[in-house]
Amino acid sequence: MPNDIKVLPMEPIDLPMESIDLSGKFLLEAMFEKLALPKPHYFTRQLEQGGFVSIVEFYPNKDDLRPATDCASLRSPICSKGEDSLNQAASRAINYMDRQNKVLIDHNYPELEAIKHNNETLVLTINREWSSSLKELIVACKQTHQIAGDALNTADVTPGYNLKSSLTRIHEETSELQ
Repeated sequence: MPNDIKVLPMEPIDLPMESIDLSGKFLLEAMFEKLALPKPHYFTRQLEQGGFVSIVEFYPNKDDLRPATDCASLRSPICSKGEDSLNQAASRAINYMDRQNKVLIDHNYPELEAIKHNNETLVLTINREWSSSLKELIVACKQTHQIAGDALNTADVTPGYNLKSSLTRIHEETSELQ
């Protein structure tokens, strides 16, 4: 490089990310295409009381191509728009396929799995630590109860007994927990 040209380090450019919403129907059809399964069939109906319901029928396995009466069939919840009900039915079909160990994987999938694993590990750690702390607290409460009981019994039979020494002992036992 010539001496008169300076190369400056590039700072990251903070560009707004554009969110791209892919419909459940689009994702389901892409999944079935990738699995070489017949395209799912959709049926949408407008309800008399208002709203729409969709049904998606599909074959979840290549080895299971039976007559249409035996294919999987899933219904959407009632939606205000027909397109929404269609996508809800498709999303339910995707979840069904997920339970059949056929999972849609996008570029965020490994990160999502890592987050799930970290979350599960964190929950186990918190439960373990909470359980351990609770056991220590129970032991301390039993010890405190025992010391107080001993002090009261001693005070009952010993005239002029000073409760101060028992309270000091309780204080020492509980400060060890901190």
